[in-house]
Amino acid sequence: MIPASWQTACYNFLMTTYNPNTDQSSRIGNCRLHPRALKGISLFNAHLFFEAHEELEIAWREEPDTVREVYRGILQVAVGYHHWSRKNYNGALKMFHSCRKWLAPFVPAYGGIQVAPILEDVDRLETILLSAMTGNTDIPTPDFPPIHILPTNPDGNHDG
Repeated sequence: MIPASWQTACYNFLMTTYNPNTDQSSRIGNCRLHPRALKGISLFNAHLFFEAHEELEIAWREEPDTVREVYRGILQVAVGYHHWSRKNYNGALKMFHSCRKWLAPFVPAYGGIQVAPILEDVDRLETILLSAMTGNTDIPTPDFPPIHILPTNPDGNHDG
């Protein structure tokens, strides 16, 4: 679990450095990621899932290209993690189920966003949650894994 003080510092940094009126989008190959999506992924990785969902939803609504469906899938994962952290386990399972239809077409990666690990994490966490729910055991909040974006080199190709 990320300490609350670190979450707050990360959130404050994002809020003071992010300006939606400037072009801060990231060009990854031929795909330009929406600046609100980048902010949403940063918030997701800081375990600020509700805030991540808000930013990703704006990106999804504003994005005309195919990558919008990746944003939709990630925002549903964020909502699922948010539900889990608030002990709404059925809500988490619902989001885990629905995110797959938006993310699966983009495996292993799209626009540099590593989609396959997201789905692997959702599958793993769903299995843990279902097992705990059927066993009437205490359900701990896991250390939710981050989303990874591949960097690009100067010619626009992905590193790694």
